[in-house]
Parts: sequence; C-alpha cells; structure tokens
Amino acid sequence: MEAIPWHDRPAQKRWKLQLVHAETSLKVDKHTEELYQDALHQAAQQVGHDHPDVAEAATYLADLYMFLERFTEAEALYRRAIKIYAHTLGDDHMVYSMSLRNLAACLEARGKKTDAENVRLQARGIFG
Repeated sequence: MEAIPWHDRPAQKRWKLQLVHAETSLKVDKHTEELYQDALHQAAQQVGHDHPDVAEAATYLADLYMFLERFTEAEALYRRAIKIYAHTLGDDHMVYSMSLRNLAACLEARGKKTDAENVRLQARGIFG
C-alpha cells in the first residue's frame, strides 16, 4: 500500500501529520514549537475551537512545554484541553481523567503541591 501524499490527505487530519513531523524530528528547537503551534491552529481552523481534536493538539503542545520546563504555558494548554474534553466527552471520560493527570503533573512541577493533589484526587475519582 502506497502512502497518500500530503496534499491528497483530508484537510481535517493534516494537523495530525504536522504533529507527526514534529515528533520525528531528532531535536527540539524553535521549529518544533512552531510545528506544534501550527498543528493546534490548523485543528481549530478545521474543526472549530471546541472540538476534541483541538484538545488533543493543545495537549501535544503542552507536553512539549513541559519538556521545555515552560510550565505556565503548559498549564494553560492543559486547562484548555480539560475544558474541551469536559464539554464534549463529559467529566467521566477516560481522556478527561488523563488530562487531569497531566495538569496535576504540571502543577506539581510549578510547586503547587496542594492544587496538584486536588486535581489528582479528582482524576482518581473517575478511573481510580
């Protein structure tokens, strides 16, 4: 089976290819961040700002910011993803719980231990 060329892929999934391109890079640099930011922007343009694809792209960018120790930016993106998942999937969904765990790790890294523990307890209440 032959790979489908970039320009022939459905527009709504091109943002995911942008993420794959960024993740296969051998280094993390300004270009990597731009690829992740562009993927988030493309997802929002293609499916709307309150769609699980946007939350997924925001999570990827937040994960990059965690790696770069840019915790304030990561926290904002994790919160954005959580809000979208709660609205679209519900606050009892596994992906919502996983997003809470991401946020808890971020809060812990920022030194907000009490907030982190409260978020972890909320996540455990969903899937233990």
